[in-house]
Formats: sequence, C-alpha cells, structure tokens
Amino acid sequence: MSTPEGQKAKEYIQSQLKDCAFIAIKTHSRDKFDRYLTDIFYDANETDLEALILNGTFLNQEMLDKSHAVRYE
Repeated sequence: MSTPEGQKAKEYIQSQLKDCAFIAIKTHSRDKFDRYLTDIFYDANETDLEALILNGTFLNQEMLDKSHAVRYE
C-alpha cells in the first residue's frame, strides 16, 4: 500500500465496494507468510448470498484484469 500502484489499487477497491450492502469472502488457505488467501465476490444490487457468489463480480480476477494486481506463485 505504500507505493503509488498500491494506492491506486486501494482506491479502485474502495470505489467498487462503497455501495455494496454486503460482500462474500471465502477463505480457503494461508500463504507462506501465514496470510489468509480469499476469494471476494461483490454486486451492489445483490443481497442474496448464493446469487452473489454465482452472479457477482469476482474481485480477485477483476484486479488482475485491470492490472491492479499481479499473480504471485
């Protein structure tokens, strides 16, 4: 978050999630630094959890597609 790219990513996420009633966060494991790895789904117009996961926007992929994140392996 201390880089200009990190700040742009943070601002993008804030703008996308600001009008969401809720978001779905699925935690599935931890990385080698003991941080949780999660899948995040959102849709400002959806309030049903199952519909949100099936039809919402997958934030992780969106961040990659918009070059706000890079795949780390």
